[in-house]
Amino acid sequence: MSSCLPLLCSGSSPRSLWRVAARSHSQTHELCGCIFVGHTNADLDSVASAIGAAWLYDGEPARASEMDAETQHVLARWNVQPPAHIEDLMAERGQSRVCLVDFQQATQLHSAVAQEQASGHHT
Repeated sequence: MSSCLPLLCSGSSPRSLWRVAARSHSQTHELCGCIFVGHTNADLDSVASAIGAAWLYDGEPARASEMDAETQHVLARWNVQPPAHIEDLMAERGQSRVCLVDFQQATQLHSAVAQEQASGHHT
């Protein structure tokens, strides 16, 4: 089992149970601890996808650019810290694994992420 799986006990939280369910997928160990980032336009679906995936897989959410007004408003409304810029996380963590979310084509890949580091949706 992956070291990032929470220990299950009789008092498991719903969050723990969701994490276990998500991690039952065959790519679990590959996703655990990744940096999750969306496409180069940091809109709400891109940023929210990165935050959600990072929450499920004990990773780190990132954004590929400045966030639009809608995204800023939603994060502020729900008291969610904006993710760090991908460049900052890559500089801090070095050759980290990166999982792409809300991503459809290679032209949407941020220049800080090498294609061989990336895995995930439509890679």
